[in-house]
Amino acid sequence: MAKHFKKNNLNIVISDLKENDLKKAKKEIEQIESNSTVEYCVCNVLYSEDIKNLIEFAKEKYNQID
Repeated sequence: MAKHFKKNNLNIVISDLKENDLKKAKKEIEQIESNSTVEYCVCNVLYSEDIKNLIEFAKEKYNQID
């Protein structure tokens, strides 16, 4: 899904439990040519505090969430 968004010039925040996996995914997604950006945030969706942090991270980076 993130690749599709990148191809359509949409900014993206990806999340996962493992930062190394996120770094690899970000690098792969960034290979797609577009004017959008990719950011990542480590997040465990089992924890509401992590979800709140993810939402705040996205808002800080992009000013809104769609």
